[in-house]
Amino acid sequence: MAWACFSLSYLFIIKQRAKLKLKVFSLLAVICFAFNSLLWNEKIFVFVTDINPFLPIVSGVLGIIFGWYGMKGDVRISILLANTLTFILYLLLFIFFGPWAP
Repeated sequence: MAWACFSLSYLFIIKQRAKLKLKVFSLLAVICFAFNSLLWNEKIFVFVTDINPFLPIVSGVLGIIFGWYGMKGDVRISILLANTLTFILYLLLFIFFGPWAP
């Protein structure tokens, strides 16, 4: 699902008429969302949180920042919404279960 989301977003962003800097920020935001959506698999989530339990939260924050400076319009709204929802999900998991929970 993550790679399908990334490839569709990539094609949609590249086809838009916008500055290169805005396209790069939008693509970085989509990459952050794709990384966080990969973590919905339990084995990958445990592997990543063993490396650093804050990594999904940091990726969500970076996705929000990159999305904010990315392309304007519906693309920005959808990228910000997706990254905000995944950030809130991982923040709630971290608050209620802590970094020590599986």
